[in-house]
Amino acid sequence: MLSALLGGKIAEDLGQKIVLGIAALAILASAYLLGYNQCRKDVVEESKKELKAQLDAKQEEFNQQLRELERLRKLDQQLISTYQTALNTLNAKQTTITKEIVKYVPDNESCNLTAGAVGLLNDARQGVSQGTPAVAAGRSDAEKRTASEPVVSHDAGAGDR
Repeated sequence: MLSALLGGKIAEDLGQKIVLGIAALAILASAYLLGYNQCRKDVVEESKKELKAQLDAKQEEFNQQLRELERLRKLDQQLISTYQTALNTLNAKQTTITKEIVKYVPDNESCNLTAGAVGLLNDARQGVSQGTPAVAAGRSDAEKRTASEPVVSHDAGAGDR
């Protein structure tokens, strides 16, 4: 009976030790998992911070480029405005000069050049090389001596456009 009593007591002690061992193992496993999860959270938080810093840097770079584009757009607008003003001034002066020429230089038929002279001047202006026949060369002497067609408009530079 003593041995049965001792055997029961040992079994009971052994059962308690096993239960305590399993409980200790469960506590250690949960502590490990909590630590692992905390470590993962720290890694995730660190990654978030790095990504946020990279995003902020890219956003600032984008904002700088946007400011530069806006500065260039304003500069373009200023240049266009300056050019338009200069063009309007030039057109006004051209109109004034054209009106003044008509006022002070009368249309005179005797001032017309002959067709030959006009051909010669055109050839000289175009820089006809030696050996190339002039435009006026194909005309007869009578055609060369006839007056050129009268100028209908005194619009300065109208033929150059």
